This record gives sequence, structure tokens and C-alpha cells, in this order.
Amino acid sequence: MTERDGIYGGQFVDFLSTVKALDTMPFVAQMAELEWHLDRISHIYHQPRFDFKRLAKIPEEQHLNIRFKLAKTCHIQSSNVDLISLHTDLSSPIDTHKTASNHPQPSHTLILQNSKGESALIALTPQQWEWLMGVEKGHTLAQLCELKNTQLPVLMAQITDWIALVCIDDFRTSP
Repeated sequence: MTERDGIYGGQFVDFLSTVKALDTMPFVAQMAELEWHLDRISHIYHQPRFDFKRLAKIPEEQHLNIRFKLAKTCHIQSSNVDLISLHTDLSSPIDTHKTASNHPQPSHTLILQNSKGESALIALTPQQWEWLMGVEKGHTLAQLCELKNTQLPVLMAQITDWIALVCIDDFRTSP
């Protein structure tokens, strides 16, 4: 069961992934997924609830056991095309020359709710993508630090930014 099950229209992305005629155009299902999450996220009422006081009470020797949690108003997506540029082009007035072939580079995208409650797109670097995938999977800070080219100060600065963007809205510790 996926997060889209039981939600009106959410299974359309899964359906598109099974259409044989679209096998050579995977960007169609990827764009549908992006659009689905843009719409879904824009309809969520979310109050930031990150508990900085509780975080400050965690003993230093437990810091690497922290597991951050992605907000429900956040979705990460990878694609074989530049989804943000393609979305921008397809959202502008109709031009028959705008296709996925104009955006061939792979991309990693963060879809989140901005401070006005609207959904927004942010391009991610491959490193940021790896970190957010780790956060989504429930990895500890220690496990995130094991990822290639990860330095704790850089990772912590990025996590601070994601908390400010309300992309990360909770955490827990584990022994």
C-alpha cells in the first residue's frame, strides 16, 4: 500500500507507471507524481512543531543517535529529467516545442509547503538527496555521516536549513 492509496486521484501516478505506451516516456509518470504532491501538499494545514527545547536537552553523547523526521508537507523525488525546469515550461503559456527532451539532465527535487501554505519546488544536489533519503528511511545522524563525502558540520548546517523550511519537523533518539 502506498501513501497515495485511498486518496482521490493519487493512484493515477501508479496507473501511468503501468501504461506500456509510456515505457519510453517515464517523465510522464514522474511529472504526474510531482503535480500530485504539489497539489497534495498545498492542501495540508500544518503548524510547525519542531521542539528545540527537547533537542537541547539531549546529552551530547546521544547526538549521533538522533533520527530526524520529514514533515508530511515534504516529498522528495528523483527523475531522469529536470522536473523543475520541465514543470516551469509546462506551466507557462502553451508552446508545442517544450518537451522532456529539452530537459535531459537527471534531477532531485524537494517539494514542500512554503511559509504561505503553498507548495514549492527546490532543486537538490545529489548529496542533499542522499541525506534526505537517509532521513526518510529513519537513519541516525551517525548513519548519515557514513554516507560518502559527508562531514558532520556541513550536514548539521543543512539539517538546520531544512528545519527552518519545515521540511524536518520532528526527531527521536534511539539507543
